[in-house]
Amino acid sequence: MDDGDKPNSSPTSPAAPLIEKLPPSVRSVVEDYFGVTRSLLLAPIVFYRGMDKEGGFKHPVIYLAISSGASALLAGILTLHPLSIPATLATSMMLTFAASGIAFGLSRAMGGKGSFEATFKVYAYSSCLTILSAIPLLNLLSIFWIAALNFYGLREVQERGTLRTAVIIMLTSMLLTVLSVAHYLHIF
Repeated sequence: MDDGDKPNSSPTSPAAPLIEKLPPSVRSVVEDYFGVTRSLLLAPIVFYRGMDKEGGFKHPVIYLAISSGASALLAGILTLHPLSIPATLATSMMLTFAASGIAFGLSRAMGGKGSFEATFKVYAYSSCLTILSAIPLLNLLSIFWIAALNFYGLREVQERGTLRTAVIIMLTSMLLTVLSVAHYLHIF
């Protein structure tokens, strides 16, 4: 994933002995994933300030796919519905793109300065916590933690104040909920 758009991350991880047994190309992706996750969770503001706002979608899409895939796999195992894994993965990826688009549009309407790409990166990288949403009792924690990561990221990339960023996060969540309910009810 050396395409120049990944954030600064450290290549070492607690799972280093297992990672060393992987093929070099896979090892690079896994090391990047754990490095980015560690940086994001330990210092989200520093992470988002140092994140490359341009450079392409490749790294954040791969990161999102790993996070969403792990979450879908765990949910499929815990619910004993392994056939739901592909649909859960696809839904997670589509919702991330939709949330990014909604947040970007709302931010622009409120005078935000960031790009869709930077907004998508915020939502893609905060997906590292979606795995918690598959675990009962931790799923509520994941909602608030992901919202906090999105808040810090949007505030940085869109250069908005605290209140406007909070409004963007809340409105994005509400619109996604309405869209999800409408889809569930087959309204569209």
